Amino acid sequence: MKIITDLSIEELIAKENLSTRASNLLEREKFNNLSSLLSYYQAHGDFKKLKSCGNKTSDQLVAICKKYGSLEYEIVKNINYASLEKDLNRSQKQIIINYFKEYKGRLSKKAIKHVNEFLEVNPSLSKICSEFLDIEISSFLKEETLSNEKLIREVKNFQKQVGDLVQKVYNNRDVEDIKGFLIKNDFDKNFSQNEELISIWEELRNKHNKFPVFKFCAKVINLGIGFNETEHYIFNNYLNYYQEHTRATLEEIGEEVGLTRERVRQIRNNLIEEFNDKFQFIQPLSYSVDIENIYDLDFETGFIFISDSKVKEINDSEGTSFNSLFITKIFHLFCRNSYDFLGYELNFHSQQQRKKYLSLEYPYLFSKQLLNEFSPTKFIKDIKKRLSDDIKDSYTLNLRAYIFRFTKSTDLDLISVLEKPCKIIINNEFELLINLNGEIIFERNKKKYNYEIIEEALEKLGYDKNGYHVTEINEKINELYPDIDYSDNLQALSGIINNYKAIFIHIGRSSTYALKKWERTFTEFKGGTIRDIIEEFLVKKDKPQHMSVITDHVNKYRDTTTQVIYSNLKLDDSKRFEFFGEGFLGLNDKDYKNEDTEFNNLNGFVFSKKRLEKYIPDYYDNVLKNISKDNEVLEVQVKSSLDNKIDKGDLVVNSNNIVRFNDEKS
Repeated sequence: MKIITDLSIEELIAKENLSTRASNLLEREKFNNLSSLLSYYQAHGDFKKLKSCGNKTSDQLVAICKKYGSLEYEIVKNINYASLEKDLNRSQKQIIINYFKEYKGRLSKKAIKHVNEFLEVNPSLSKICSEFLDIEISSFLKEETLSNEKLIREVKNFQKQVGDLVQKVYNNRDVEDIKGFLIKNDFDKNFSQNEELISIWEELRNKHNKFPVFKFCAKVINLGIGFNETEHYIFNNYLNYYQEHTRATLEEIGEEVGLTRERVRQIRNNLIEEFNDKFQFIQPLSYSVDIENIYDLDFETGFIFISDSKVKEINDSEGTSFNSLFITKIFHLFCRNSYDFLGYELNFHSQQQRKKYLSLEYPYLFSKQLLNEFSPTKFIKDIKKRLSDDIKDSYTLNLRAYIFRFTKSTDLDLISVLEKPCKIIINNEFELLINLNGEIIFERNKKKYNYEIIEEALEKLGYDKNGYHVTEINEKINELYPDIDYSDNLQALSGIINNYKAIFIHIGRSSTYALKKWERTFTEFKGGTIRDIIEEFLVKKDKPQHMSVITDHVNKYRDTTTQVIYSNLKLDDSKRFEFFGEGFLGLNDKDYKNEDTEFNNLNGFVFSKKRLEKYIPDYYDNVLKNISKDNEVLEVQVKSSLDNKIDKGDLVVNSNNIVRFNDEKS
C-alpha cells in the first residue's frame, strides 16, 4: 500500500493534469482537498448532480476517485498543529496527552529533565504540538548537551513516537480503534512471550465497552502471572489487598510454604516494594484507557480518595473483591508521574506497625504539585498529637487557618483546593466534626465515648469465643460506670455497637457481640453467623463436604452439634446451600464435577455388632479404610458413624488407637 499525504485541490489539479472544466468545477464547488472529493464520490457515486458538470467531466473525476479510493493508497491528512485543539474531541486529546506523559516517564532521567524544563511537567496539547513536535530538537536542548548524541537520539525518537501517534489520531477518528491499536502495540512489544496475558486483554476488550481494569487484574492474579508459587500464596493469603479477607499470620504462611517466619516477612516486603513491577502490564493501558471517565476520577483535583461506596461500586461492577488499598495502588500506576502515595504501606499489612512512619486507616494519593506546597504528613501528625493530649475543655480551630500552618504559600486559592482533602482525612482518620462555621471541633477527651466504654467492658469481661449478649455487656458497663444503665433500652446499646464495625463484631443472629480484634488474636475465634462460617469454609473447597467435617470446623468457633447446624441450614431462605444426600453439603453457586456430587449409601446395618466383628479389633485408621473399601463409600461417611458408636460407648479406642468392643456393654 502506498501512503500519500492528502493533496490540496491545487496539487491534485497539477498532479493529474485535470481539464479546465474539471478544475473550475472543483474550485467553484469549494472542494478543499482529495479527501473531500473522495467523500462526495462515496456518498453520490458520480458528480453529475453538480451544476454544469457534464458526463465527460464527471467521468474524469470518477476515474481519479477510483484510483485514490482503492486499497492501493492510504491517504494521510496534513496536520495543522495550530488548529489541532479545535479539530480533535476530548477523548482524542486525552489519548495524546496520556501517551505523552506515559512515554515521557519511560525516558532517562536526563531526557525527562530537559523535556520538563522546556515544556513544563504537565504540558497542554497545544504546547506539546507547537513547542515540541513542530521544532528541531536541537533548538530546545542546552548548548552543553548538543554533543550528547545518545540524548539527542533518545529525545528525537520520543518526538517521532508522539508525532506518529498524533498523526494516527488525526487520521482515525475512531477512538476505540486507536486505543486498541496502542494497547496491542505495547502489549506485543513488552509481553510478546506471554500469550496468556494478551489473550485475557483481548477477551475483556471485546466483551466490555469500558475496559474493566480490576477484572483484568483479578484474572492475571488468579493465573499467577508474574508471581512464583510462594509469592502468589503470600500475595493472596497475607497481603491486605482484599475485602473481608481472612489473612494468615507470618507463622501460618511459613508452615504452609515451608519457610521461616523471617523469610516470609522478607518476601512480603519485596512484594510490596515490587508492586509496580508485578503489575507492569497496566502500563500499556495508562495512556489509552480513559481511567478518569470509566471510574469517575478527576486527576486535576490533586487528590484521590477511594471511598467505601466507590470500592463497592467497582467490585459489584467487575465481580472482584479488592479493597481500597489495592484499587488506590492500581490507580496510582495510571498517574504515578504526577501523584505520590501518602503514608507507609507496610502499616496497612502488618499488625506490628512502625510508629515512626505515618499510619493511616485509608490510602490517599496527593499530586506532587500539591505536596510541594503542603505537608499532609505534618497536618495529620499535629491532629494526632492534639488528640493524644488531655483536652480538659472542648475547643475549635478554623479549618482554613489551620491548613495554612502546613503550607509554604500564602495563596488563598491553594487553601480552597486543600479544604476538601483535609475534610476527608479529618473524617476518615479521626472522626472529628466540622461545624457550620468551618471549624474543627476538638472535644473534651477526659470523658470516654460510648463506644470506648463498651470496648472497655468487653476487655474486662475477657475473651470468650461465644461472645457476650448485650445484657451481659450492660451489666459490666453498669459495674464499671454505675451512672450508665441500658437495661431499659438494650436496643440503643446494640445500635452503638453496630455503628462501630471496625471495633465490634456480632456473633450469630442474636444480640451477641465481641471485639473484632479477637479474630486476629485468637485462631479459634470468628465472628458472624454459623451460616457465614460454613459458607466461608465451603467457598475454599472444590468438593461438597460431609456434615461431620463441617461440624468439626464450626466447633472451632461455636459450641454446637450436627443436628443444630443441619436445622439452621434448612431454615436459610437465601438458598446459599445445596444438600447432596448422604450428609454432604455444598454451595448452590459452585459448579462441582458430577462425580463429586454422587455418593453411595452407607447402610446402617454395617455397624451392627455382627458385621463389625469382621473389622474389629484393629487400628482406627484400618477400620475406616476397610469398611469404606468393602462398602464403596467415602471414609468420611464411615468416620461419622464410627465416631458415633464410640461416643455412645459401644466401642472404645485404647491408647494405641486400637478400636475394640466395649466389654462392659456386651
